Amino acid sequence: MASLPLIVLNQTNNTLVVTGSRGSDLSHVAINTDIPPLGGKIVAYFNTPGNMHDNWDWVYLTDLGTQAKYQIYVEWNRIVNNDTYAFFGYYNADSSQQNGNPSPFPADCAMTSFISSPNSGSFPVYILTKTPTAQG
Repeated sequence: MASLPLIVLNQTNNTLVVTGSRGSDLSHVAINTDIPPLGGKIVAYFNTPGNMHDNWDWVYLTDLGTQAKYQIYVEWNRIVNNDTYAFFGYYNADSSQQNGNPSPFPADCAMTSFISSPNSGSFPVYILTKTPTAQG
């Protein structure tokens, strides 16, 4: 079992702050840590599952410029094809394993990418490219 960093890059003019998390597979969640404009931070570490397990969790962020709440989602499923999922979207209290990111950002506001490391495997980077419009 490895512990992978969850990294958020903030390319907006607003500061983001880590405000919470949900799930049992996270460690070192950086509560109250600011992610400055044009900056980035490790917001938590995700503990990958052992054989034939599926782990999933959320980290919550607040945009201090708009007071909007966001979430990042990560899932590593070793039951089905050893797949990893990572999504960035609006906070949604109804998020579940079956619907990890039910309120995604518009496509031009955010993206996720995976960086491969020979020591720890592939880990997600969540990139907020512009401030999303208010959720309708």
